[in-house]
Amino acid sequence: MKDIITNIVLVILAVFFVIMGAVFLTEMHDNDRVYIRKTDSFLYDVQYGRYCSMVEAVYQNRVNGAKETAEMKEMYGIADYFEAASLYHAYEQSGEQDKAATFKEKMEKAQNMMGDFSYVKEDIDQKLLIQ
Repeated sequence: MKDIITNIVLVILAVFFVIMGAVFLTEMHDNDRVYIRKTDSFLYDVQYGRYCSMVEAVYQNRVNGAKETAEMKEMYGIADYFEAASLYHAYEQSGEQDKAATFKEKMEKAQNMMGDFSYVKEDIDQKLLIQ
């Protein structure tokens, strides 16, 4: 009788560990999924002037290997322009003209990437008080 109870307990524990192993592997697989922001999400950010969140999203997309469509490159141009303009403004205000000049060049490169969204440059410049 003792052996039967021991065997039943061992079978129950073995089944439990197999189930828990399957759950663990499923959780690990789900953690491998990455979130890639789509163009619609970037357009929402442009519409509401949320350029800062675009910068973060661009870095995430680039790290996760998102496919760069023509429209997506324009969105990346906006985010790159905002990032460069923010740093340009900061260095200009602190009197570090060499670093400011470097970011001014990056702003010009990013502006060329904006394509049809080049009108956003004026909004960014206005928000960052860049003349």
